[in-house]
Amino acid sequence: MLRDLEQSRLLPTLEALVSGLLDAAAAQSAELAGTPLADHASRVEQLYQVAAAELGLDVTPGPLAQQEIDLVSQAAGGSQTSPLLGSPVDYSLFTPRGHYTRNAGLTRYFLGMTVLGQLAFCLPGTTGCSDGIDATRLGLLATRPLVADPELTALWRQVYEPTAFLVGLADDYTPAELADAATGADPGWLDDPSGLADDSAIQATVAAIQATVAALTATRQVQINPAYATVRVMGTRFVLDAYVLDQLIYPNVGTPDGPRELPSGLDTAAVLGSDLARQVLDASGAPAYAHYTEQRDALTTAVANRPTAQWGATVYDAWLYALQPVLAEHGTAYPDYMRSDVWAAKDLQTGMASYAELKHDTILYAKQARAEAGGEESLTLTNWVEPEPAAFERIAAAADLMRRGLDQRGLLTDDAGTLLTALGDHLTFLAGVARTELADGTVSAADNERLRDTGGTIEQLVWLTSDPAADDSMPESDQDAALVADIASSQDRYLELATARFDRLLVVVPTADGGFEVAAGAVNAYREFESTQRLSDETWRSAIDSGSAAARPTWLDALYGG
Repeated sequence: MLRDLEQSRLLPTLEALVSGLLDAAAAQSAELAGTPLADHASRVEQLYQVAAAELGLDVTPGPLAQQEIDLVSQAAGGSQTSPLLGSPVDYSLFTPRGHYTRNAGLTRYFLGMTVLGQLAFCLPGTTGCSDGIDATRLGLLATRPLVADPELTALWRQVYEPTAFLVGLADDYTPAELADAATGADPGWLDDPSGLADDSAIQATVAAIQATVAALTATRQVQINPAYATVRVMGTRFVLDAYVLDQLIYPNVGTPDGPRELPSGLDTAAVLGSDLARQVLDASGAPAYAHYTEQRDALTTAVANRPTAQWGATVYDAWLYALQPVLAEHGTAYPDYMRSDVWAAKDLQTGMASYAELKHDTILYAKQARAEAGGEESLTLTNWVEPEPAAFERIAAAADLMRRGLDQRGLLTDDAGTLLTALGDHLTFLAGVARTELADGTVSAADNERLRDTGGTIEQLVWLTSDPAADDSMPESDQDAALVADIASSQDRYLELATARFDRLLVVVPTADGGFEVAAGAVNAYREFESTQRLSDETWRSAIDSGSAAARPTWLDALYGG
């Protein structure tokens, strides 16, 4: 759904936005030529040249823009100073990954958005910002062409608002927020920006910018890495799990001599309610880091008390919410096998693999197997649904949220409506069967017959979510369940969450006559490891094929027998 939206609607809109910003920035450069703001205006123009170049638009980059483009193409890890903005940038974030390696259009969209999201204007007093006053001055001149033109503002909203609905609001400050704060400090700055650099009144200029920053940070605080508060043209988004992970690494956890530099994906599972995740983390030595236990306990309480409405604010949150019942401990209402240590390991793997997919799909925005239709059988076999009704219902609710949200925004295509309606209907059906199983363990003949067609239903959903191929076949990238996403970084290391190919799961389940059968199905395969580079799906799949991929986590030994 997101891929289709990005290619059919967001990419053309982004191209129009950047093209318009480039023209407006060039006009601003001409307006301010020969003034103390000439160099700043030129840098802003070159910033939009970089975005245009990465989108494949026809542009001749200036010298600083070309240096920036070279750094983007190298995508080297570690923090380097932006030639244009003078602020620190991790250029490894420009490595195309997730679904953005599928075709040239998606790659262009990824790079254009990353330019607008990662080349940031730092604010005074932020860590690693050598000159926040000057950076804010640049931010104001980058904001001015956007907010002064209602058509460009509308284009910006057409990219930002749908992605905010899907993933979340920007964690850092937006151009509109900076403009509002600046207008409060100097009502005439949009018409006449010369006051930002008038040598005869430089102290007043600095005071005006400082007042702008004070007003801005008073509105709301940056929550993820607040020590580096910035303004970004199209900023990365606040997501709950990123906040959780940020709160569980240094400087919030650990000491200067013993910092916790990288979190674990299990931190998210633990805070969402997984006892097994907590046990694994405790056994791994995480509580040895200063403040880890109290931070995790406080986050767990806060997430448990989060209002239900907040879980429905974005499709991203709705997905996280659907994982909670899978990760939670199962009580006596559930079958015996679902209350075993083995099933707890299975559930944690299922939840973490789904989490890895969520991170993969939203890797650009978050501040970070083909099923065969069932054939005829000579025996009347009983089909069994994993009895997790709450999880099925919540995923169905997320699909409905997405359908309604896109429809309200005029972004729901016929194919998208068909997909989301079919997904929601099937999940609602599965939830009903799951509740019946929890009540008495029997599946009606009608439900059993419909379950026989689950393979065909999944096959339909896979086709609907696949990129179209020229020969009407399913593309190879849609036939492989293995994917990878980096979710946190240290100096030269990245935390990667990944899924491998599906494993076969065998479960003893009850039959209507009081007997038992062995049910066979697929189970997600989860991996978590550190890497010295940000990996694409293709690199990860090659590692699996060559036998060099990361091994299963040891906490899965109970499920896989070591």
